[in-house]
Amino acid sequence: MGGKFAAYTATLPIQPLTRLAVDLTMLLVADIVPLLFFITAATFASAESRIWLAMLVAILLAAQLWVLCHLRASPISRWPSADRVRSALPPWLSVQLQALSERRGVSLLRVGIAFAIGVAADRLIVAFAFDARSVPTSIIAADLICLVLSGFYRGLLDAHRGAGRFLAALPLPPNYWTVRDVAFVATSAAPPLAIGWFRLSSLGLLSPQMLLLLVLACAGLIALLRMPLTRGGRLGSLAAAVIAALWAGAAIAAASR
Repeated sequence: MGGKFAAYTATLPIQPLTRLAVDLTMLLVADIVPLLFFITAATFASAESRIWLAMLVAILLAAQLWVLCHLRASPISRWPSADRVRSALPPWLSVQLQALSERRGVSLLRVGIAFAIGVAADRLIVAFAFDARSVPTSIIAADLICLVLSGFYRGLLDAHRGAGRFLAALPLPPNYWTVRDVAFVATSAAPPLAIGWFRLSSLGLLSPQMLLLLVLACAGLIALLRMPLTRGGRLGSLAAAVIAALWAGAAIAAASR
C-alpha cells in the first residue's frame, strides 16, 4: 500500500500505466512461489491447459491489483484494527486468542504440525489405494492431531492463572474455563481432522454412524487429555501420550469389527 510514502507519490506526475507496471512487478515478485507451481504445471500440460492456466494467472493478478488499488484508495481508519476485531469477539474467546498469541510461534507450529499430519495421512490413504489400512491410518492421524493441539491447554491455563484473582471476583461457574477451553481445542482440531475424514466419507469407507462415533471419540479424547496436561506436572506429557496410544488402539479395534 506504500504507507506514508503513498501520500507523497500521489502528488507526483506519475502516469497510471507506470504505477500499474510497478504494482504488477511487485506482485510478480511476491507471487514467485505459486507462479513457479503454475510454470511447472504448464510444462507438463497440453496447449489447451496452458491457455487455461494463463487465464487463471491473469485473473488472480487482476484480483490482486484490484484489492491493492481499493486498499490504497480507502482511508486507513475504515479498516478494523486488531483491537476492534478482538472487541467484537466474545470475551472468553478473546481471552483465549490473546493467551495463545503470547506464544505465537509455538501456537502456529502446533497448528502447522496438525495440518501436516492431516495432509500426510490423506496422502497415505491415497497411496494405500483406499484399502483396509485407510481407516486405521485416519484414526492414528486423528489421535496425533488431538495430542498435538491439546498442548494449547498449558498456554490457556497459564493465562487463567495470571488473571486468577480477577476471575475469582467474577460471578462465573466453577467449570467456566474448563468447558470453553475444551471447546476451543476441539474446534481448532476440526479442520485438520476433516482432511482425511472427508475423503473417506465421500468414498463410502466411513459410514455416517462411524463418522459420528469418531467425532465424539475425538472430542472425548481432547477433553480427557486436559487432565494430565494441566495437572500432571512433569509427567503430564508422558501420561497424555499413554492415554492417546490407548485411545488409538481402542478406536482401531472398534473400527475393525
